[in-house]
Amino acid sequence: MCSPALLGGTGAAGAGAGMFASPMAGMLMQGLGTMLQMQAARKAEAQRAEYLRLNRDRNRKLEDEAALSIGESTESFDREKLDPELQEESSDLAGMYQENTAPIPMPVNNMAGVPRVIAEEMAKDFAAANAFNEQQNAALGELNSFGNYLQSTLNPQLAKSAADSGLVGNFMRGNSSVLPAELEAANQMAFSPLAQLLTGAGKTATNYGLYSKTGNSIVNS
Repeated sequence: MCSPALLGGTGAAGAGAGMFASPMAGMLMQGLGTMLQMQAARKAEAQRAEYLRLNRDRNRKLEDEAALSIGESTESFDREKLDPELQEESSDLAGMYQENTAPIPMPVNNMAGVPRVIAEEMAKDFAAANAFNEQQNAALGELNSFGNYLQSTLNPQLAKSAADSGLVGNFMRGNSSVLPAELEAANQMAFSPLAQLLTGAGKTATNYGLYSKTGNSIVNS
């Protein structure tokens, strides 16, 4: 026959177990676990949004750099800038052609025995030839000015713009390759071990309290 003390001890232990395994305690644990899980999910969502924002900002800066380089190339073809540049290039080429093709002047006035009328005609012919030569050199300079300017100025600018755009594209692809890993890391933040533990323990405590004879069952209350 059990003693009253033993029965009392057994009753106290049962009361303690009943308190731990009560449905109310189990529901509270589940509620706390759910709250922690929701907090972890919100934190993960915020981190994902932050990673996406950072990636957009990085790519936007790269796009701005590419647009700036392309804009410089586009401005090079603007008529207000291009026409003066071509005119200067044409003048430089005409001057260079004139230096290399100008006829050598003949000092006919100092030639002994040459009649004055012949000397004057020779001077006129020389002046006409020189004028024609200058006109041809000017036309040739104008004709070649765009090709020369294209080769010396525009082509390097276009090549630089293309290189910059290609480099920006490589950087943007690099950013895109990192983004999935960042998002996966953010997804991992949605998992809360403590929340899972509390939810599982709460379910166990609730079931135990509802169906166990020793639990503080609502059914038995």
